[in-house]
Amino acid sequence: MFQILVDECVHFDLIKALELEGFHLIHPKDIGLTSIPDEEIFSYAQKHNLVILTFDKGYGNAIKFDILKSSGIVVVEIDKLSKQTIVNKTINFLNKVTGKTLKGRLSVIGPARVRTYPKN
Repeated sequence: MFQILVDECVHFDLIKALELEGFHLIHPKDIGLTSIPDEEIFSYAQKHNLVILTFDKGYGNAIKFDILKSSGIVVVEIDKLSKQTIVNKTINFLNKVTGKTLKGRLSVIGPARVRTYPKN
């Protein structure tokens, strides 16, 4: 199973639900990466083969982040969604993917569907 670096902006309800589902999460505070730029988080995740889970749409910037060289980035769009809906959509998505299918891709979990870039 893949390991997930949980961005600081991800709320506790989602983190707790993912841990209960058995996902292996790495928290920035546990590895000394609090309050640092997204580029440093991305670099750490890249070096350690970690999938980034975030609410930060800035990770979708292909100029700033070389997504193709990542282990995967999952952005959850939280606008107008309840916390429970965010939890359900995220768990459903993560249960359907593998580290191999996430590698080099940006996945955006939106209200209606999941968009993946680059497309297969």
